[in-house]
Amino acid sequence: MFLHSFNYFRGIAILFIVAGHCYWVSGWTSHSFTEKVIANLIQGGTALFVFISGFLFHHIFYNRFEYRRFILKKAGNILVPYLFLATLGFLYFAVYLDRPPYPQYFYSGEEGFWHEYLRPALLYLWTGRILPAYWYIPFIMITFLLSPLHARIIGLPLRVQSGILLVLLLVAVLLQRPVDNISVLQSVVYFTPVYILGMMCSIHRERILARLLGREWLLLLAVVSLAILQVLVYNKLGNFHKPPLRYAGFDIMLLQKICLCLFFMVFLERFEHTRVPLIGELAGTSFAIYFLHPWMLYVSGLVRAQVPFVMPAGLTWALLTLLVTLASLLLARIIRGLAGTGSRRLIGW
Repeated sequence: MFLHSFNYFRGIAILFIVAGHCYWVSGWTSHSFTEKVIANLIQGGTALFVFISGFLFHHIFYNRFEYRRFILKKAGNILVPYLFLATLGFLYFAVYLDRPPYPQYFYSGEEGFWHEYLRPALLYLWTGRILPAYWYIPFIMITFLLSPLHARIIGLPLRVQSGILLVLLLVAVLLQRPVDNISVLQSVVYFTPVYILGMMCSIHRERILARLLGREWLLLLAVVSLAILQVLVYNKLGNFHKPPLRYAGFDIMLLQKICLCLFFMVFLERFEHTRVPLIGELAGTSFAIYFLHPWMLYVSGLVRAQVPFVMPAGLTWALLTLLVTLASLLLARIIRGLAGTGSRRLIGW
C-alpha cells in the first residue's frame, strides 16, 4: 500500500538535508543562544532519511524479500549513480582542480599513479568524501547488505526488538558520528538504531498512531527541548563527531532527530488522503536532489565569490536553501528529459 504521508515525509527529509548543508555554506555563525538552537533544529537531517529507509524496508520489501533482487535493485538505483557522480567529482576536484577535499585521509605523500590517483580514488569512493553528503551512499549500501539481519529482527517479539533497539541506541549516543564522516563502519553502527526504529514503526504503525495521533505536539516539544538542552549542556551547535573510542558525552542530536522522525510520522498521517503537489514533487526527485545539490552548492559558491552581496545570515541561508533545492530539481528534470529512463543510472531518478 502506497503511503502518501511517508512520501511527503521523504520530501520534507530532503529539505532538511539541503538546509543543513546550506547552513554552513551561508556563513551563519550562530553566536546567540536562539541561533544555536535553530542551528540544532536544522542540522542532522540524515536521520530522517535513515528512518524512512528502515520503515520502507518493512513496509515494501519484507513480505516479498528476496536478498539478491533487493541488493541488485538498490545497486542499480543508488550505487551506480553514486559511482558515476563520485568519479566525476574525483576527476574534477582532485585531478583537474588539484584541490581534493580532506587530503590528509587519502594521500600518502608518495609519488606514482597508485599513490597519486588510483588509491585516493578508491578511498574516496569507499568513504564518499569527495563531495558533501556523498558519505551517505557507502553507509546505506552496507546497511542494505545487512538486510537479512534486519529481516530476522522484524520476526522477533516486540520485547526483544525493543531491547535490541535500546542497546544499539545507547551505543550510538556514546559512539557519536565519525570525525569528518570518514569512517563508514562507525556511521553504520551510529545510524542502525534509527533504521531499526523505522522498521518497528512500520510493524506497529497502527498502534503508534492510535496512541500518538493528536498528541504529536508533545514530540515536537521534545524536539525543541532537546535542541535547547544541547546548547545548555554542551554549548554546541550541529552534529556530534568524535573518534569511536573517546568519551565525549551523549549525542543529544540523535535523540532529538528520533523525536522529530516520530513527530513527522504521526503529524503527516492527517495528510494521507490529501494531495500536496509541491512536497510530492520533492519526494519523487529526492534522491536526484540528494546527488545533485552538492554540485549546486559548489556552483553557488563560485557565483557568490564573483558577485558578493550582503544580507542577514539567516536570510542568506533561507534563500540559498530555496535556490539550491530548485536548481537541483530543475537540473534533475533536464537530465531526465535528455536521458529518459537512463537518468536513473546517472542521478538516481
